[in-house]
Amino acid sequence: MKKLTALVLALAMILALAACGGGQTTTAEAPAVDQGETAAQAPAENAPQQAVAADEIVNPVAAEGDPVMGGEITVYWQEFYNNYDPSLADNRNYALWYERLWSPDWEQSRDEYDWSSEYVTMDNMTGQLAESWEVADDYTSMTVHLRDDVKFQTLADEYDYYGGRNLTAADVAWSYNRLLGLDGVEKVEAEQNWESKLPMLESCEAVDDTTIIFHFAEASEPAINDFMIAGVCIAGPEWDELSAEQQSDWHYACGTGPFIVIDYVADSYMKFVKNPDYYMYDEAGNQLPYLDGLTMVIIPDTANRVAQFVSGSIDILGWGNDVVNASEKQQIRDSLSADDYYEFTYVTNPCGIFLKQCYEPFQDKNVRLAIQKAINTELITTQYYGLDASEFDLFGIWSSSTNWSSVEQWDDEFKDEFKYDPDAAKLLLADAGYPDGFEFTIVLFAMMDVDLYTLVAEQLKEVGITMNIETVSVPPEMQAVGMDFTDPRCIPGTVCLYNLSGGIQNYASFGNNNNGALEDPVLDEICTRLLNATTMDEQTEIALEEDLYVAQQHYTIQCGPCERVNSFVSGRVGGYSGERLWKNWNVTTILSNIWVNE
Repeated sequence: MKKLTALVLALAMILALAACGGGQTTTAEAPAVDQGETAAQAPAENAPQQAVAADEIVNPVAAEGDPVMGGEITVYWQEFYNNYDPSLADNRNYALWYERLWSPDWEQSRDEYDWSSEYVTMDNMTGQLAESWEVADDYTSMTVHLRDDVKFQTLADEYDYYGGRNLTAADVAWSYNRLLGLDGVEKVEAEQNWESKLPMLESCEAVDDTTIIFHFAEASEPAINDFMIAGVCIAGPEWDELSAEQQSDWHYACGTGPFIVIDYVADSYMKFVKNPDYYMYDEAGNQLPYLDGLTMVIIPDTANRVAQFVSGSIDILGWGNDVVNASEKQQIRDSLSADDYYEFTYVTNPCGIFLKQCYEPFQDKNVRLAIQKAINTELITTQYYGLDASEFDLFGIWSSSTNWSSVEQWDDEFKDEFKYDPDAAKLLLADAGYPDGFEFTIVLFAMMDVDLYTLVAEQLKEVGITMNIETVSVPPEMQAVGMDFTDPRCIPGTVCLYNLSGGIQNYASFGNNNNGALEDPVLDEICTRLLNATTMDEQTEIALEEDLYVAQQHYTIQCGPCERVNSFVSGRVGGYSGERLWKNWNVTTILSNIWVNE
C-alpha cells in the first residue's frame, strides 16, 4: 500500500469527469473503419443479457460461442496521454503496446475478480511477460522466468529501433532500474512517483536472457503483493537512445503488446493494427488478438457520441463516469432494438465531504455526526438518483468489493447514526455549543455534480448550517484548497476507496492527501501498524480496524448512494461480458480477447 500513488479517489473520479466535458471544442474526423455489418446485426451468442449489473458479470471463458478472427472495432475513449515513455504507470491505451510482468487473470472466476473495480491483489494476477516465478521463504527475493517467445513490435523501417528483437531479462532490469535510479542507470523524470510504489526494491539481477532476480529491502508478504501490482511497463534501453523529439513522436511508440499504433491525431483518435508477432494464443491455438485492428476515438459532444453509437460507428461507448446523460441513455434504448446492443451498469463512488479538522466546529464529533444526520440520504437515493432506498450502501473507507470493508460488522445502533434525523441533528449542534448552527464553504470543481451539493446545502440549512458552494475551473485548484490548512474552506471527498494507500494518505496526519487536516493519534497508530504489516492477513485485520474507526468518527460525510454509470456495447461484439475496459489493469487483456461477428 505504501507503494501506490497517493491520490484522493474523489479527485480521480473528478479528473475523469473533467476530461469528459471540458476543454475540447473541435475534433478531426477519425479514419474510416470497416465496420462490416452494422450494430443492427444479431448479437454474439455468448453476449451477456441486457442491463447486467457489475456483480452479475459472467465469465466469458465459460460462455458459448467460438471466437471470430479478424475485423475491426471502434471504441469511445476519453483521453490520450501525449507521453510515450515506459515510465507511465496509468497505461490504459498505452497498454496496447506496453506490457508488464503480470496482468489480471482472464480465466479467473468473476466471483474472484470481476474486472469492474481498481481493487486487485497478487491472487488475481497471472503471468504476462513472466512465465513463472518463485518467492524466497523470507520474502527477500523473487526469481522471475520470462517467456522466451516475446519480441518487440516491428515498426516501419525508419522508426524500427528495436528491430523486432527478443525481450530479455536485461530489458526488465533496465525498465525497473531507470524508475529508481538503481545499478548506475539514470533515474527518469516520471509522472509517477515510483519511489512510493517500489520502495521495497533494492536491486535487479539479470541472470541470463530469461531469468531475473529481484532483491527486496522490505521483506514481507504485503511488499511482494505491492511489487506485483505496481504496473511497471517493460521496454528496452534503446528507448533512452532516442532523441527527445523522437520520444515525443507516436511513431516510436513500441513495446511487446498485442496492437501497434499506425495513426494518431491528438485529442481525436488513435488507430491500431494487430501485432503479427504477438506471442499469446488461446486454448484452441488461435493467435491473439482476435481483432485485426481497432480505433479509439475522442468525441467531446455527448449528442454526437449517442448518434455514432446508434449508427454503428462506435462499438463500445463507456468510461469510468457517465459519458451520456440520463435522457441520452434513454435515447439509445429507444433507438435500438434489444438485440442491437448490451448495456452494463457499474457501481462507482458515493459523493461526500472532507471536513477540515483544524477548524471549529469540525473538531467536535457531535458536529460531524449532526451534519451526517441532517442529510436525507434516502431522499437523495430515491428522488435524486432514482434508485431504490435499499441501494444506499454504508461505507467506512473502502468499497465493499474489497476485503477491508467493515460494514458487515456494524451493529444496528451504529448504522442508525447515518439515518436522517434533523431533530437529533439540532440537539447535537446545541450540545456542541452551536444552537443556531454555523457557516462554512465547500469548493467544487465546476464539472462536478453541483446540483447534488446544492441539494445537500438546502437540507443542512434546515438545521441551521449554511454550506456555501464555490466552484473552480480545474481539479488541481480544488485539490490545492484541500491541502492548504490556512484556508478554512473544505472540498468534496469520498469513501469507497479501492487501495490501502488511499486509506493512509487521506486520513493519517503524515498522509500527503490529508484533506481533512486530521491529527488523530489513534488513527495515526492504526495507519502505522498498517504500513508495517508483515502478512496479508495482518494487513486485512488492521485495515478493517481503520475502516470501522474512521466511520465511527464520521471524518468523511456521505451525501448519497454509490453512483451508477452505464456503458453500451454493440451486439456485433463477441467475447465481451462487461469488464470495465478503461481501468488501468484491463486494456491489454480485454481487447486481446474480444472479437466481432461480421
